[in-house]
Amino acid sequence: MSVETINTIDTTAALSDSAAVLKPNSSSVVLIEEATEPPPAPDGGFEAWGTVIASFLVHFFGIGTLYTFGLFSALYSERGYGSLAIIQFVGAIGSTMLVGAGFISGRLGETFGFRTMVGVGTTLMAAALVLASFCTQIWQLMITQGFLFGFGACLCYFPSISSVSQWFDKKRSVATGIAASSTADASQNN
Repeated sequence: MSVETINTIDTTAALSDSAAVLKPNSSSVVLIEEATEPPPAPDGGFEAWGTVIASFLVHFFGIGTLYTFGLFSALYSERGYGSLAIIQFVGAIGSTMLVGAGFISGRLGETFGFRTMVGVGTTLMAAALVLASFCTQIWQLMITQGFLFGFGACLCYFPSISSVSQWFDKKRSVATGIAASSTADASQNN
């Protein structure tokens, strides 16, 4: 069997599986893999709508708590933690962490998965509020309710919105709207 015959066999085999490119004056074959389409979204079902409900609850409790920081600031002002401007800075830190650490949340979500990130985020938010209840100075609130709670909300926010869109194709806008509407519900009910 000659070298030309082997190259012909390899080229024929390569062309049957995927596209192949022959370099001029060369006996090598460069294979180009065909892109595969992701499977279509199921557009409903128990797990898909369960994801919408879970995202709704994450937004209701996580983002809603950040939006209603005025309730906390009135309590902290009564207890003498400082001026209202300093106290409002705690809420500003939390809101900034929510959107400012999104690139970290996205990278961690790709690495560890959305469920893990939401679990860690909700645990971090709960721990931050429990720790904030023991705070006696404003700098402690900045760390607990500002940085920790805001970062926990960030870990929940981006994965929960992204996961809803992965379950729906035709009803994506309705499902995402239901999930995101909970932030307005939370701020109105508090």
